[in-house]
Amino acid sequence: MQTNRKKIARNLQVKVAVGFIQQHFRIATTLCLALLFLSLCASLSGMLHSNFVNTIEKDVYATYGGKQYRIGTTNSTSRASLLQNVNKKELLPVTRTSEIFERGTRSTSATVIHAGDNFAYGILIDGRRQRRNRQIVLSSATAKALQAEVGDRIRINNNTFDVVGIALLPAHISEQFAVQEMSEEEQQDATTWLTNVDPELNENLLSDTRLGLIRVNSVEGAVDYLLRGEKSALLNSWQVLSAVLLLATITLLVAGINTANRAATTTIQALCSIGLERRQSWLLSAGMISFLLICSVTLGGLFAHLGMWLLCGYIGQSFDQLWTAYEPSSVYACYIRVFATILISSVILFVYHKWRNRRRHKPLVRVENSSLKTIVVFGVALLAIAAVAIWFAVTHTSILYFPSIIMAVTGAALLAYALSWVSIGKPLREAGMVTSAATITLAPMVAIAIAITTLVAISFQGHANALDYGKPDGDDYMTIEHVSPAHVAYLQKQFPDIMRNAVVFVLPDESQKLVRIASEKYTKCNNQGKSLTDCRGFIGILSFLNTQRSTLVQVGDSSPELRQSQGDSDFYILGFDNFSDKANILTQTNIGDKINYRIGQANLPDWIADPDNPRLKNAGILPGPDRWVYIPDFARKSLSRQTIFRRAASAVSPSIAITEPTSVNTSSLHKLSLAVLAVGFILSVVLIGTGLALARKRDTALRFVVNNYGGGDALLRNLRLRELSPYLCSIVVATIIGRLMSTPAVAGRGPTPHQISAGYFWLVPPVLLIVIFLAEAIRLPKNRHTLHSLEE
Repeated sequence: MQTNRKKIARNLQVKVAVGFIQQHFRIATTLCLALLFLSLCASLSGMLHSNFVNTIEKDVYATYGGKQYRIGTTNSTSRASLLQNVNKKELLPVTRTSEIFERGTRSTSATVIHAGDNFAYGILIDGRRQRRNRQIVLSSATAKALQAEVGDRIRINNNTFDVVGIALLPAHISEQFAVQEMSEEEQQDATTWLTNVDPELNENLLSDTRLGLIRVNSVEGAVDYLLRGEKSALLNSWQVLSAVLLLATITLLVAGINTANRAATTTIQALCSIGLERRQSWLLSAGMISFLLICSVTLGGLFAHLGMWLLCGYIGQSFDQLWTAYEPSSVYACYIRVFATILISSVILFVYHKWRNRRRHKPLVRVENSSLKTIVVFGVALLAIAAVAIWFAVTHTSILYFPSIIMAVTGAALLAYALSWVSIGKPLREAGMVTSAATITLAPMVAIAIAITTLVAISFQGHANALDYGKPDGDDYMTIEHVSPAHVAYLQKQFPDIMRNAVVFVLPDESQKLVRIASEKYTKCNNQGKSLTDCRGFIGILSFLNTQRSTLVQVGDSSPELRQSQGDSDFYILGFDNFSDKANILTQTNIGDKINYRIGQANLPDWIADPDNPRLKNAGILPGPDRWVYIPDFARKSLSRQTIFRRAASAVSPSIAITEPTSVNTSSLHKLSLAVLAVGFILSVVLIGTGLALARKRDTALRFVVNNYGGGDALLRNLRLRELSPYLCSIVVATIIGRLMSTPAVAGRGPTPHQISAGYFWLVPPVLLIVIFLAEAIRLPKNRHTLHSLEE
């Protein structure tokens, strides 16, 4: 008998659960599918980001061949010092050339990496590494273009090579390259090496390393450059997309469970009336839908894992990468993300229901004078703390910069709210504060949105104006420093379209002394006993041109910063010995009046000298092996060519000394500025509209008090203006604080940079909001002394 009762009860419970799900099938299905989709997309975005980053790291390590550092020298003395103080077996010489490969009737152009001692460049997928001359390892793309396999023979410059292996780079599988042994003669002229020895740990090389005569880049630095450079926008987009989708999943999960709880109120009451416990009643109704929603989030992570496992190879190929299997780290991150979504949602629901239950059993709280005083004290305290934080942010640490702005505008918004109600009588004040209670939360949010968007928009606009200042095509250039003549020839041959308008600067031979150009103010600064750091603003770099055909930069051109360091045109050529702050004056020169603003903007040498100048020749200032390459129209090339060239440039510059004005051009910065202002404006309108809508819903109590107070529509209009005034004050104060905290953009280098104005377009959103407020104020009732009825 008891067994039958249990069976009947169990069947009844199943029917209740199934019936509740059937009753709310449509909404449950919609929520489950939406959560499954959001969780799947959020997990996939995170896994794509992890796989992409890990593949780039593998790619860089593959180009370093298992070594930790790439070292380059800028003159013959530093090269001799490096070879003398480091064991030759510890140095792997590497250089690059561009050659034509031929096999039968097929031919292709590819980069040849010349290296010594079985250099393991790339990931070997077939055959073995090269071991001696006349053996070569081809990339898979080069082998495909030549239809060559291991054991075949190819021709390069009428020399025959045996193909002994096929390799590829995991992050650039379509790149064409080949690796061959470097001859003894080529090793004698090498200026770049790969090694596991850190020159900074060698006392005999420390001086040249700190002076930049020996330039070092670690494999970690190369990884960081690539992640910040060619793919930063894509990686950041994935991270932002994953975070946004994660927040959307949490929001929808919380909202879905809360909706299920509300829908189950009647069912739970009915089940409790027949003797079931409240917890069991919840499990049979809302608990079932909540369980399905949580399962949907978990299934999203599982499907992302399964999809990456099945499709990782195809997805990798779409990014020109080799994804042989999903990365374990991305899988762990996927399930951690799912677990965090469920945990955060549970905490939010727990806190919400605790607060709701406490509020349900708590009597109505009246607004007292102490509440107003508390708001005032809290607002003043925030302003005081913000003032101290701003001082520390400006003078000591920038980590307090944004928190100080947020505290300042929050304090100002709270004070605006308190001051709007402090001047009226108690009954009206209490009713008005209860009606506009949401303003305490929403007004600071509006202030924060306006302040941050104003600050960011001014920054974008100022930076764009700074790029446009004083230089045509200012955001198109690229500068590569410290490149050997052989690698300049490689870039010119491999990338003729990009290097067509390039200007190559030849730096003086600094085998004996560091050569610099300085104004008379440097000698005065030096005579006062100040250090080189204090006098550095009056020193510049000089160089020669390897061609006279350039119309962009000519002999005699100087930067505006160099000319502004003194009034006349007489300058000194100085020679520095190692770490000595004292310099010998090698000769004097006149730089003329040929000022070129492009030199100051593109981080080029400060003065272009004439290599045939007899004064320079007599002082022993002659062209050296160090080269700087300036490409004025780099940003106009196709994105794919930019990416390939940037990688090649980073491989031949020993310290990745590459400068570009910005990752986006000035037109993009202008658009970003407008987009930020639009986001701030829309967000403010939504928040203010929400606050005013909530105030209108709670309007009954306010109208009742006004009616009993003996007032009419004029008094109600006065009170509603007080509801608007905190938002208006918050917008004005936040705009002012955002403008004051913005840093002016700077154009130019040297001791006298120019501060660039961001204009006044950032005033448009607050002005529009003020106009909307005025229109709202005009629409309020006025000039009537009787209040409309509550029904009306």
